[in-house]
Amino acid sequence: MGEQGMKGSTGKPGPKGGKGDAGPAGQIGVKGEQGTKGDMGSTGGQGVQGQKAEKGQRGQVQHQPRVAFSVGRTSPIDRVSSNMVVIYDKVHSNIGNGYNTDSGKFTCPVRGSYIFMTTALRQTSSYSVHVCVMKNTLQLTCAYETSGRAASNSVIIDAEQGDEIWVRLLSGHALHSNNRDYTTFTGYLLFSNTD
Repeated sequence: MGEQGMKGSTGKPGPKGGKGDAGPAGQIGVKGEQGTKGDMGSTGGQGVQGQKAEKGQRGQVQHQPRVAFSVGRTSPIDRVSSNMVVIYDKVHSNIGNGYNTDSGKFTCPVRGSYIFMTTALRQTSSYSVHVCVMKNTLQLTCAYETSGRAASNSVIIDAEQGDEIWVRLLSGHALHSNNRDYTTFTGYLLFSNTD
């Protein structure tokens, strides 16, 4: 065997090898500290103004009718043998013209709630006074006095347009009055009901 020859020069690098397989996933790291709060941003610009809505329709105004009357009698009525209508001849107020001095009756001009009041003075110690407020033929309330001098009463009712309200003196009774209006009849509309 002959002697070993001299070492040759370094050869050229070989071609690049392919990408190796991915290694196993590493462990999750420790959560970092929360950062400081950032500065507030600048105010945004003003938005576009919305369109103006159309004006609504005007509502209907309900007018309350003005109805009121106050009347008195200027003369007495002697003891009667049958029921009779008390006619009041002295008119203090008749707003709405509902009271009729000929018939002694008040006619309701509108449907609604009304209040009516009556006062009657006893004529003598011999006869008591007994009067009743009527609606058409229906008796509503009465005032009766035997030992004193005056009787009075009042009532609030619902009435229809055209109802007649009047005062009846009952049979066997009498009443006193003169120009000082001791015997009176009053009423007025509290509120109308048009529903």
